[in-house]
Amino acid sequence: LRRQLGDKDGIAWSLSLLANLALWKGEREQAWTLYTESKNAFREIGNKWAVSMALSGMGSVMLSKGDFEAAAKLYEEALAYGRDMGDQNTIAGRRYDLARVAWSMGEYERAAKMYEDTLSIVHKMNNKSAIAGTLVDLGTVALVQGDLELAARRYEESIVIGREIEGQFTVGYSLYGLGRVAFARGEYDTAASLYSQALTMFQGTANQWNVTYCLEAFAALAVAQGDMQRAARLFGKTNNFYTQLRFLLSPIERQNHEHDVAAARTALGNEVFSALLSEGDAMTMKEAIAYALNIQPD
Repeated sequence: LRRQLGDKDGIAWSLSLLANLALWKGEREQAWTLYTESKNAFREIGNKWAVSMALSGMGSVMLSKGDFEAAAKLYEEALAYGRDMGDQNTIAGRRYDLARVAWSMGEYERAAKMYEDTLSIVHKMNNKSAIAGTLVDLGTVALVQGDLELAARRYEESIVIGREIEGQFTVGYSLYGLGRVAFARGEYDTAASLYSQALTMFQGTANQWNVTYCLEAFAALAVAQGDMQRAARLFGKTNNFYTQLRFLLSPIERQNHEHDVAAARTALGNEVFSALLSEGDAMTMKEAIAYALNIQPD
């Protein structure tokens, strides 16, 4: 309809929203096509801010594929638009994107520095949503570096702000992060409770990646507790999405996943492990969430 009406601005924004939805659903090729179309449409109407956002989305597609060089190039191009406009929000957002590249490459000190720089910018603007989101990522960097107290403090700070602004994703991801802190401390009951709270917040949303993170966490917890059959079923459900999000994780996190999968496979044997993977894969997402939460699906 918008095309028929010649509504170029509306077409561009519709393409952008569809691109975001495709990325959240793990449909990377579709997301790339839509981001590219939206970028071209925004350039045509001269909306530099939106061009920067489209380039950022394209960078996120490349990052999810593990093409760190291409992702960084797109993020840098998007950052240049922010600097050209003198838009501090855009500058902060694209520096945040570049920090994610460093994170995925295992350059934790550089990632932490870039996240801290981002935090400084968004604090000056009192952008509470961005403050809360950046605190989450700083917590996760601290977590993989083994500073559990700092990680927990960052997540808790994020939760306070997230609840203040009713930021469901921020609170959910912070609860998931605190669950990982508890897991690292060997506090498995606490970890399970926090994962459950996070997963409950994420279920029913379009962002399947956050749900997958939680299901993966439950699988790792099952391995740690020796319940390899439960772990295998959960890995079966997350496998397809994991292949799409693995490069958004740090090398340490990817290694931990591979270790847990190998441990379950070794304990169960290839035949049983493969059968259980298939069982998990056959679950609907709703059934998998219920299985992780130990409840009966509606």
